[in-house]
Amino acid sequence: MFTQTLDATPFISSALAPAVAISACAILASNAQSKYSSLVDRIRALNAERREYQRLDPISVTESLRIKSLDRQIALIFRRSKHMRDAIFLLYAAIACIISTSFLIAAMQYFQLKNLTHAPKVTFLSGLVLVLAALVMELLEVRLTFRVLRYELGLFDQETAKEAERSFRGV
Repeated sequence: MFTQTLDATPFISSALAPAVAISACAILASNAQSKYSSLVDRIRALNAERREYQRLDPISVTESLRIKSLDRQIALIFRRSKHMRDAIFLLYAAIACIISTSFLIAAMQYFQLKNLTHAPKVTFLSGLVLVLAALVMELLEVRLTFRVLRYELGLFDQETAKEAERSFRGV
């Protein structure tokens, strides 16, 4: 009986080894979903404000400018949300690949399948590639975040941005 337990130990440990990668992906996916939810809420709030302005009759020049500003912000935040959506899908696909790795390792050891030796490597590496792709999507979202911030602050060109930075330093 004790010998069987010792024989099962490598089987269990190798099948559960990808659990660390699954946990890391789950944390990344949770953070991405939280950010995605915030982006969706922000789009809804800006769109509600936009609808309020559009109900006005007549629309003043200031209100028309605000509607254009809202349209631009909504478009940029929508692009950000698409990047986050893609990152979430990629992370869940990575989790599926890594779970498949565990199943393949377990199946190989339990059923003595020698012809599947490369399958766990392929699924695990596929999962890592998907995580990398998700991180690229998140980096693109961060880049767009800065563009939205620049837009909201009215920093459209480099000279204006530099001037604003100098004035912030003086405060």
